[in-house]
Amino acid sequence: MRKMIFIAPLAGLLAATSPSPAIGAPHGTVVSLAASSGSRQFFVENLAGSDLTSFSIDRNGAQPFRVRVVDANYGSVAEDYQISATLNNLYKDGDPTKAKIPSSGFSIGYGASNLSASGVSFPVEPSYILTGAVPSCTNLISQGGVLATLSTLSSLCVLLGTGGVNVGSLPVAGTVTIVVPTTSQLTSLASLPLQLSGATGGTFTSADYQNGIGAGDTSGTGAGTAVGLMTGTGGLTAGLLSLITGNLPLSSTPLTTADDAGARVPVANAVNALIGSTSSTTLSQLGQAIAGLGNLAQESAVLNQLTGTLQTPVLSNIKELTGIYASFPVLAAAATVPQSGTYSGTMTVTFVQTP
Repeated sequence: MRKMIFIAPLAGLLAATSPSPAIGAPHGTVVSLAASSGSRQFFVENLAGSDLTSFSIDRNGAQPFRVRVVDANYGSVAEDYQISATLNNLYKDGDPTKAKIPSSGFSIGYGASNLSASGVSFPVEPSYILTGAVPSCTNLISQGGVLATLSTLSSLCVLLGTGGVNVGSLPVAGTVTIVVPTTSQLTSLASLPLQLSGATGGTFTSADYQNGIGAGDTSGTGAGTAVGLMTGTGGLTAGLLSLITGNLPLSSTPLTTADDAGARVPVANAVNALIGSTSSTTLSQLGQAIAGLGNLAQESAVLNQLTGTLQTPVLSNIKELTGIYASFPVLAAAATVPQSGTYSGTMTVTFVQTP
């Protein structure tokens, strides 16, 4: 029997250097870090879900395990990650000065299922372009309904005059939609915001002499062969684009509604986009005048004079990620044992995240 000791480090190093100050003159460096919202956690487990600290394997045996990444409202959608494993030689009695079984006698393989995703959801805030014009109050009042009671003395009617106001082309944030892929959509791992791949496996051709038990072996150097377990890559594929657009409101949906229910754009978003316009003071005044009506039903009816055109979604429209991503590697041995006894080494599973 051989005992494999697992460690799963996740570490980061931040270093700042600057010219040396004169002796006696202390120098301070401000280090800032912008933390992502939510959380991303990394686990190495047995198939029952318990933390994997060790397991045993026969000389020609195999042991499955699980690597998981869990996102909970994680705000850095574009951050990729890579998970890989290295392995020491296995040493008799766990002593790096004694007989050893080369790491090349071990490999990572996969069964029928190597990667999976579950519990995935993500909010999408689409972008629209508002075009068209808000007509004169005479026109608005003639439409009846809530607009029939518009006061011709209101700042809105004064601003609109007889010709109305042309909005031109104004970007605005739409209503946030929570996208929850179906079970069948989850099987298409390349159509998720965090596309899964990298379960390549392979043989531990060279041993890890930098971590765990093997760090005490002075006969070799280096981190050894890194075998891929899972990669998560943020990106907008054609499949993901189809998934997003299929969940957004149809173009026949009202642009705005008084209570925002069933609307493509919240009233406040449209009004604030007008107020914040830097291209025209008239548009800013129009937003202020609409807000000054103090009646959400009327505000919505005025805004609905405009046309909202959905812009092709981009990755930044996805505001955060929730999901569980798993890889199911199998450590297999095909080892020649030099002497009878128990041999131990460390397999190090490393999680590296890149912006």
